[in-house]
Amino acid sequence: QDGAGQLAAHVVKQSPAGDVRAALAKFIQFSEKYGLGMHLGKEKGDLIEYAVGQGLPETGPAVIFEMGCHSGDGTLSAISALSERPGSTVISTE
Repeated sequence: QDGAGQLAAHVVKQSPAGDVRAALAKFIQFSEKYGLGMHLGKEKGDLIEYAVGQGLPETGPAVIFEMGCHSGDGTLSAISALSERPGSTVISTE
């Protein structure tokens, strides 16, 4: 299994189902530990979460469209911004 596959398997195994923040933390931890260079890091992830939050409508569900998801931690950061927005949708493509 390649690095990306190992990373995905680790995150799925070590994170509670549905806990995006835990998945993101495990993603960063594993990538840093094994030097995979596949993560944006906490600082950039926090900036993504903040920027997405600033662009959300005041109430109700939202839609995020992401192009170029690389390995997925940016997507998890964007999803974190939607944690209090039931019915929201994320469309992510590489």
